[in-house]
Amino acid sequence: MEKKTVRRILAIILIIILVLTTVHVVNNIKVNKTIKNFTEAAHTMDVRSMLAEVNSTFSVPLLMVINLSGVKDTSDFLEQIFSFIGADSLQTTAEDFFSSIEIQPRLFSHFYSLLHKECTVRVKILYGTAGVRNEMNAKIKCIKRDGNWYISGLK
Repeated sequence: MEKKTVRRILAIILIIILVLTTVHVVNNIKVNKTIKNFTEAAHTMDVRSMLAEVNSTFSVPLLMVINLSGVKDTSDFLEQIFSFIGADSLQTTAEDFFSSIEIQPRLFSHFYSLLHKECTVRVKILYGTAGVRNEMNAKIKCIKRDGNWYISGLK
C-alpha cells in the first residue's frame, strides 16, 4: 500500500475516534446535568422539578396525582409520603433527609447503548439519617428523548 493511502486511512480513523469521543463527552455532561438538577430539586423538596428530570412514563402519572389532589406545596406532599411509608423510623425529617442527598457519578462510569439513547451511570449516593452520614452504591438508568436525558430507573 502507498504511504498516502495509509495516511488517509489513519486520518479517517483518527477523525472517527475524535467524533465518537466528543459525542461521548457531550452526553456525559448532559447526563450529569440531569442528575445534578434532580439532586438540587431534592434539596428543596421541589417534587415538580425533580419529576422534570425523570422519564415521562413515570413523571406524568405522578404529576397528575399531585395536581388532582390540589397539592400546592410539594414539600408538604413529601413530608406526608415520608410519614406514610414509615420513614419516621429513620429518626430524621423529610426535609433533613432530602437536603442531605448527594449523587456523585463515578469516574469512567457512563455506559451507553449502541446508539447513545440509553445510559447507565454508576453513582455513589450519600444521605443523612439520625445525624449519621450514609453511603450506597447504585446505578442510575437514563434515557434520551428529544435530545434531552431523563432518569428512568435506579438499581
